[in-house]
Amino acid sequence: MRYLGKIYEMLEKEDDTKLASPKKVFLSEMVLRSCKFLIRRFLRQIPGTAASDCIAHFLNCLFASPDDVPQPTVQCGHSYASLTPTLLKESLIETVATRFRYSMTAEQLDSVPRLGLLRELCIVIGVQLLARDYCLSGPLSEAPRMNGAGPSSINRFKPSDILALLPKVKHTLPPLTYPEELLETGRQTIAQGQRQLGLEYLSESVTIFEQVFGPITPETAQCYSNVATVQYHINDAKAAVEYQKKAVVSYERCMGLDHPETLQALIQYGFYLNGAGRIEDSLKVIRFALDKWYPLYGELNLDIAYANHNLGMMFQKLNLHEMALKFFKKACKVYETLFGTKHISTAGCYSSMARAQNYLHDYKAAIALEKLVNQVYTEVLGADNVNTIRSSQALQDYTSNAVYSAREIALVKSPKFHELKLRVQEVIKQEQEKLEAEAAAANLGHLPVDDLVKFIDGKKPKSPKSKRNKKKSSAK
Repeated sequence: MRYLGKIYEMLEKEDDTKLASPKKVFLSEMVLRSCKFLIRRFLRQIPGTAASDCIAHFLNCLFASPDDVPQPTVQCGHSYASLTPTLLKESLIETVATRFRYSMTAEQLDSVPRLGLLRELCIVIGVQLLARDYCLSGPLSEAPRMNGAGPSSINRFKPSDILALLPKVKHTLPPLTYPEELLETGRQTIAQGQRQLGLEYLSESVTIFEQVFGPITPETAQCYSNVATVQYHINDAKAAVEYQKKAVVSYERCMGLDHPETLQALIQYGFYLNGAGRIEDSLKVIRFALDKWYPLYGELNLDIAYANHNLGMMFQKLNLHEMALKFFKKACKVYETLFGTKHISTAGCYSSMARAQNYLHDYKAAIALEKLVNQVYTEVLGADNVNTIRSSQALQDYTSNAVYSAREIALVKSPKFHELKLRVQEVIKQEQEKLEAEAAAANLGHLPVDDLVKFIDGKKPKSPKSKRNKKKSSAK
């Protein structure tokens, strides 16, 4: 870890957008470890009764805005009481320079995502916070109210928000080679066509994991997830949903709802629900997972790109092509940033976008994207590859659709089509008049003979109702 700063300097020298995600990870890690070093130094110098006030004051200084003047709640002579936001920022920059040999600027310190930093800092220190909405940026007047209580006029965190300070215990797990070998043997057996025997191996592997580690552990959750993947690939979506649900529950109870493993398991659970035909439930689960993911880890992540790509495919099956195109563009943005435009993953996303553009009748954009896909596949995979052949066929189909659409548009705009349209409208009008006349003639059978004679002479016959009205008025 002492070389994080040197590695970050090497990454800074490379002007490549593909390195944006590693740079963000390295910078956040240096700031996190420096915060942990400083707050532990403060905690060693005070009694346990002042720990909650110390942690709250440290967090207030760490996430303070330029207008904030945080003050410790307990007036005492401890060292943390003299801490200010400016002094803490200078201490962090000095700690990063000392421990990681990197000269960090104040702008880089402010660029670290605040919500993710708070979460990771609480985990590495062992702090349990009260579950409420915290105002981590902006003025304190924008802080949300919680249970009718307004925010403090000075501090973002209060000592009462610090519920517990828990120990961090490091331990090693016993290696289990036999159930892992059973899991791999089950996969190979299913691939060879012996499905029933392979499922028995998978079931035995799950049983051993549950007996050794217990059902609510990360190791058993990983086993559940692996078995769910195998079940999904052999087209048993219902069994995949059941196993993945167990994995989600185990991850959530062991690692928390906002842990990356839990969120990835939730996204996979949503995809398996879609495979089982529960599309509405699938979209709800994936939307919930993405709403938790974006504030903590951002959009520049391969797992999120994969999720957005699959969401686009789901919307495309529902014939919601505009919504599908929106998610395809999100996935392409991540692929282009991390891999560039000449990568297979980017080309696959371009192909999906081209298909969506074709469904939306934007053939020009579809042809341009598919040409790029075909070029990448030809350069990377070769002209004889299956993906290249499929791309060439898709390009021919899009071109044919564009030609047919152009002919239709030209035909609609031609004078002959306009004349034909007028003729058809005239014929339709004549037929309607003829039908109306026949209908009127069919309704004359109930009239008296005198009214029929008047109708033949061109006079409008009087309805029986009008005659009755005349008789009533003469009687009066």
